[in-house]
Amino acid sequence: MDNKHYVNRAVEASTHIGLIFLLAAACFLLLRPFLPLITWGIIIAIAVYPGYEKLQLALRGRGVVSSVLITILLLALLVVPVGLLAGTLVGGIQTVAAHFKDGTAIIPPPPASVETWPFIGIPPS
Repeated sequence: MDNKHYVNRAVEASTHIGLIFLLAAACFLLLRPFLPLITWGIIIAIAVYPGYEKLQLALRGRGVVSSVLITILLLALLVVPVGLLAGTLVGGIQTVAAHFKDGTAIIPPPPASVETWPFIGIPPS
């Protein structure tokens, strides 16, 4: 009777371990596309942590305020360049669309210095 109980416990433990491995594999498959982003998040968090500690000391131990300030700073570092780039792209696209609509879209000739560049496959004359 004791041997049967031991076998039942071993089968139950093996089943649980197998299910845990299946769950871990499924989680890995779901998270695999996001692993580079998670890695960058970890790198940024480790790099910013000393500054966070200094800011927290400067704010006399207010961790919430310092984390909010760090978050706003990092978001500004991300959002401001993206906003500037988006504005530039929209302006450029509007200009190109206006040129195509007016029929004035032409490719300007290359500068004179390009004339001396060798052309691939054709020897210079």
